[in-house]
Amino acid sequence: PVVTNVPPRHASDYYAHKTAGHAPAQEAMRALAARLDVPTVELEPIVGHRRDAGLNNPDGMHWGWETHAEVGKAYAELLAPLLQSPA
Repeated sequence: PVVTNVPPRHASDYYAHKTAGHAPAQEAMRALAARLDVPTVELEPIVGHRRDAGLNNPDGMHWGWETHAEVGKAYAELLAPLLQSPA
């Protein structure tokens, strides 16, 4: 199966969320995924609380282990039904 995600904001000045381009890029990803019927993981609700609490890497760009685990769980939940063998 093909799946995708909507890129979350980062806490670094080097990323596009600090520009006007990030929100339109997120919307473009959502629109493309919807048009192509590609299941999508929304990362912002998963990673945002740890980013905003300063619980990820101090560089503001990389997630901590717990965040990676939460993202992995979200992908597993999205992929599990897509990987089921037909009955």
